[in-house]
Amino acid sequence: MGCTFDGMIGDRDAIDFDFDGAARSLSEGCPMMNGADDGIDLGTTSVDIRDNVFFNIQDKALSLEGNGTLGPPTVTGNIIFGCGTARALKNGVTIDEGHHNTVVGNQEGISLFWKDGAPDGGHGVFHGRIIWDNTVDVLGDALWSVSFSHSNISEGPWPGEGNIALDPRFTSVEGQDPTPDELRCTAHL
Repeated sequence: MGCTFDGMIGDRDAIDFDFDGAARSLSEGCPMMNGADDGIDLGTTSVDIRDNVFFNIQDKALSLEGNGTLGPPTVTGNIIFGCGTARALKNGVTIDEGHHNTVVGNQEGISLFWKDGAPDGGHGVFHGRIIWDNTVDVLGDALWSVSFSHSNISEGPWPGEGNIALDPRFTSVEGQDPTPDELRCTAHL
């Protein structure tokens, strides 16, 4: 908790692990920035990812594949901006607890898909999210499912209770990227 990851060069993820231990894993309150590969890359892992800030991660801020034996990952209260793909959900991973995240200014906001012949894609149930000003906000293939409620999505409004598509009016200084604190103020709808 609270570790800073900065300047990962080459094929180096900030956090990369597969499978479960005796208890759920936790990533909380960690800034992850300026990386050439992924921020968090997990395969078949039960983990709680909360209140982290991801900035300038060139590949995927979050790459989540398959559910762990102790339950699916949870993803809450995170800020992801200026990355390649903010969140890649693949090969049967199911996010049932994915609320109060801000995803802004990335190439892809959320990408849900299958790879390498897997029988299932990515799945997510999201509440209270801001997904704004990404090149593509939400991208999926034939095997994906996603639902949003009380979320602000620039490509929307998406179907679902309380969804809107209104400028969140971030408070950054003109001509500069917003700071994590500026985005955190608007993360909760």
